[in-house]
Amino acid sequence: MRETIDQLQKLAAYQEFLTSASLDDPGDFQTAIMEAQNLLGLTQTDLAKEFGCARGTVNRWSQGAAVPYTGLRKVAFQYLARRASHRRRRLEKAQRALPGSVGATAEAGDRPMRRRGTDNKVGSTRTANNTTVKAGLLMTACIAAVLTALPAAA
Repeated sequence: MRETIDQLQKLAAYQEFLTSASLDDPGDFQTAIMEAQNLLGLTQTDLAKEFGCARGTVNRWSQGAAVPYTGLRKVAFQYLARRASHRRRRLEKAQRALPGSVGATAEAGDRPMRRRGTDNKVGSTRTANNTTVKAGLLMTACIAAVLTALPAAA
């Protein structure tokens, strides 16, 4: 019970950080990637699949050796905030379902939270959101490429 409360507090702080993080600060992006691995259980391979890059690229991001362009950072912050929000809701629901917890109710539609397995691989369950994120990343990359190719307006 106490572990769940601690994790909920950490997730709330992480969400706040993601919404207030500076797109211009490479350290904020590095922190976001490292905390995604710690708090959300995402591996570098999971993040690489989501952002359409190599695992080595995510490794360089988490070490602070490289950062993606601003458009990708913005999309990454939004994606990580959604993942943190989803995880937080699942933990809150699980906490309410515990006997003796504040607000514990046993409704007919409540089911215990299922675990995906010990590897926590996001890639094992594809959803429309994952497809949407990848499409958004691709669109952002295309727009950035077009904008950099255009001559500067006089």
